[in-house]
Amino acid sequence: MGAAGDIADYQGDRLVSVYCFPEKEAAAAALAEKIVKTSTAALERRRCFSLVLAGGSTPGALYELLATEPWRKRIDWCRAHVFFGDERCVPFDHRYSNYAMAYGSLLSAVPVPPNQVHRIHGEGDPAREAETYGHLIETTLSSISPEQPLFDLVLLGLGADGHTASLYPGDTALQSSGLVTAVDPPKTASPPVPRISLTLEGIKLARTLCFLVHGSSKKDIVQAVRADTEGRYPAALAVAETVSWYLSGMECDEL
Repeated sequence: MGAAGDIADYQGDRLVSVYCFPEKEAAAAALAEKIVKTSTAALERRRCFSLVLAGGSTPGALYELLATEPWRKRIDWCRAHVFFGDERCVPFDHRYSNYAMAYGSLLSAVPVPPNQVHRIHGEGDPAREAETYGHLIETTLSSISPEQPLFDLVLLGLGADGHTASLYPGDTALQSSGLVTAVDPPKTASPPVPRISLTLEGIKLARTLCFLVHGSSKKDIVQAVRADTEGRYPAALAVAETVSWYLSGMECDEL
């Protein structure tokens, strides 16, 4: 297993770093430290910081860690605005809901004001809710930082097919020009329900983009995405000025 932080290079004008860990708990701790430092730096510049949470099962260990001491007190949650990268079109308390997972593991345990947690309303009409969420992002980020309305940090996962958020290979959502889009039920992922997702344009609002990926079964797709120069995989099209990969449970020597 490679040592943490043993790969860092520039891809065009983007700094891309890869951090490898034997266990997901170690990767979660390193990413938690990144979030702490990012939030601190943001709050030195202005009154709030913005964080976009990923869904799925992988970030659960990260969220649970952030909800415990001393991590809980290292972030000024009262000055946080929390967004979501995607949501399944189910009720907010459904077991498939990304919001429900994040609330149960993190948001219920930290003092972030309820009106600063911006969930995607998956129970509504997907197209309408996508438009509403895009408008909410624009107005909220502009109020936080009028001179440069960007997310301070966006968390993303990676699917075995190279999807990220709810952007799947070959889907028409990849061509959406808005910040948020409705997504038809994916053929390559479960559960098979419609989704609402940040678009590639929405993800580009990130100052810092962090992928969190666990398991030896993901090694090949991580390698393929990192080598992708033709845009075959949506994850390869997710860009920001700074991109970091936090990998665990896989050999990283060839990445």
